Amino acid sequence: MTIKTKIQILVIMPVLALAVVTALFLLDSFYDNLSSKREAAVTGLIKNTFDTVIITNDILVNGRVRGIHQLEVISSLIAGWLSKLDFKEHPQLDIVNDIAADHKEIKTLCIVYYNIFFMSAQQSQEFINQRNIVSSQLFLQAYSIVMKALYLRDIVHREEIELTNRLHKIIISVMGLSVVIIGFVSIKLGRDIINGLTRVQKGIETISGGDLNYLVPNDIHDEIGELIARFNMMSKNLKETYLELNDEISKRKMSEESLRESQNKLNMALEAAELGDWERDLITGAARRSLKHAQIFGYKELLPEWTFPLFIEHVHPDDRARVAAVCQDAVDKDHDLMFECRINRTDNVERWIWVRGRNVKDDAGKPVRIIGILQDITERKNLETKLEEIRVLLQSIIDSSSAVIFLKNMEGRYMFINSRYEQLFHVTKDGVVGKTDYDIFPKELADNLRANDMEAARKKESLNFEEIVPHDDGLHTYISIKFPMIDSKGQMYGVCSIATDITDRKRMEEELKQLNTNLELMVAVETQKRRQHEQLLIQQSKMAAMGEMLGMIAHQWKQPLNALSLSVQDLKDAYYYGELNEHYINNLVDITTGQIMFMSKTISDFRNFFQPSKEKSRFNVKTAIDDLILMFGHLFKANIVDISVRVQLDVEPAVFGYPNEFKQVILNILNNAGDAIVSKRKESPLLQGLIEITISAENGKLIVSVTDNGVGIPQHMIEKIFDNYYTTKAAEGTGIGLYMSKTIIETNMGGSLTARNVDGGAEFLIVLGIDNGLADNSIN
Repeated sequence: MTIKTKIQILVIMPVLALAVVTALFLLDSFYDNLSSKREAAVTGLIKNTFDTVIITNDILVNGRVRGIHQLEVISSLIAGWLSKLDFKEHPQLDIVNDIAADHKEIKTLCIVYYNIFFMSAQQSQEFINQRNIVSSQLFLQAYSIVMKALYLRDIVHREEIELTNRLHKIIISVMGLSVVIIGFVSIKLGRDIINGLTRVQKGIETISGGDLNYLVPNDIHDEIGELIARFNMMSKNLKETYLELNDEISKRKMSEESLRESQNKLNMALEAAELGDWERDLITGAARRSLKHAQIFGYKELLPEWTFPLFIEHVHPDDRARVAAVCQDAVDKDHDLMFECRINRTDNVERWIWVRGRNVKDDAGKPVRIIGILQDITERKNLETKLEEIRVLLQSIIDSSSAVIFLKNMEGRYMFINSRYEQLFHVTKDGVVGKTDYDIFPKELADNLRANDMEAARKKESLNFEEIVPHDDGLHTYISIKFPMIDSKGQMYGVCSIATDITDRKRMEEELKQLNTNLELMVAVETQKRRQHEQLLIQQSKMAAMGEMLGMIAHQWKQPLNALSLSVQDLKDAYYYGELNEHYINNLVDITTGQIMFMSKTISDFRNFFQPSKEKSRFNVKTAIDDLILMFGHLFKANIVDISVRVQLDVEPAVFGYPNEFKQVILNILNNAGDAIVSKRKESPLLQGLIEITISAENGKLIVSVTDNGVGIPQHMIEKIFDNYYTTKAAEGTGIGLYMSKTIIETNMGGSLTARNVDGGAEFLIVLGIDNGLADNSIN
């Protein structure tokens, strides 16, 4: 029910008297005219002010020019509504004038906002800040005009109440009952109106406090209910506008952050590449440069001012005219700037720089600025100079070579030849470039040369070919080394050849074939003689140590002979004292038999040791060394020398060779080590002699290392100790032992024997092939 309907109900109330109805009709006519006029004016004013807010918001968000025309229409409507509010009091007139002025200001600000910011081509930070200021003023002016309109509505409402009160007094004076009924109904209707307006006022206050989600409860079905509905719609639009603005601000912040990140990455890239950036204004002549740019010119800090003439002053005098012309030409002809030149730094050091720039144009397409980068390329220039020197040097070396050297691309066209090629085939370096073998040689020969080139390219490796080519004096044979040429990206771009004339060598090879045929038999005979001679020398070496061996046997027999002597003496005493019996005789026989067996074994061991091995056999190196130490270890202990054996491998230390000769080699090395320790003990009497034998394996080879802590090998003799009849022991040595040891290991057993000094003595290394028992070992 509308407000007007509620008033009409009061008029037609059946309880009123005819006189009251007549008086009420006159009063109601006057009240209705005044109230309707002002109520309609206020309602229209409030509606148009809310429309002003909505249109202003639309202009701010969408920038529609039609909103400005709509504001002009609303402005005329508001002026009409204000003229209908016939206020005579000065405060009310001030509010009316303020509403008119505010609306005019809103229209002016909207026009400014649209013309300046939505029509401007540039969106700099300063323009954005000004636009935000204007938009804030628009919001303030829009909500101010709404508040003033609502306040004016309250004034109208209060005047309406006052007028109603006067009507009540007249009605009460005429008929108390009518006054009571009309008053009750009027109070009830007024409360509904006030409650509705109070809700609107609370909504305005809540939204003004920042709660854009607030909606005014609306269960009123009159003009105030319609006002509340429009207010809620405006609140929703305001919220959407706020969210859109907030989203726009977030996007703008993200864009600014992305821009800062891009700038930081650019700065990092420039710094990593040691590039300085610069900018020159072609209109004012002002220039900007980075700190790296200043450092390249020798400045520790940026100068307060940097100009193009100052840059030219730093350019080397010989390069100034060229640089100035290049820079001017880039502006005049509107193309990118790029050049290299020398500069004199502020510390008078000459450097090379590389400059790159690009024009920035105005709307008319005229260059107004140049932006660019700069880099110190002195090291690169120095490297280029050195590379050129190297190229010239290599060219000189290649041209001085007696070999024929040339380079072809993948199509078989010559890219380079040396002077030797020019001399032999009567072509020039410049004249042969781009030609193929088919332009120089017969087709059959050219086909063969091309096939060899492609073979090297296909296999991507260096290959050797014998090629026959014609010379002035006939056909010549060349050994050609052909290999692919690979660039820095791994791509093959050609085939290089180095050809050496082997015609004379081939002729000599034919002659040598006949000689080799005759020499093979001679070599076989001499090899057999040498083998026999080596076996004789080995036996002589053993015989040379025979006297020492006899002493060893005597030492081994000394204790058993003493035991036998004591047994014989005890036999006499036992007979004298009557102690002879079966037990005594059996015990005596066991003791003497054991001693005799030990002495017999000693003779057999030494006899076997001195007997040369006739055929190769598979034997355990560790076992052979243990047998050797068992026979001769006491001699080293007598000289206070300890021998230790370590095995550092997981397989059996077996080899294929001559076991007795191998023992002879180990004994020779041990004797030399013992002599070196005894010699060193002359200077260090308390020296404890140590000989360490280590058996290990590496890469399928068995390694026997014999290390001592003796005096070592004199450095000037270390290369000669394996020579025949060369000794470091003066008159005490024969010079045969190590020579025969090397012969046994390297010639007879296919291994190697070397010596070197180590910390605290010398080391002898024997390297032999490991025998895993699978190979055919029947070959002598």
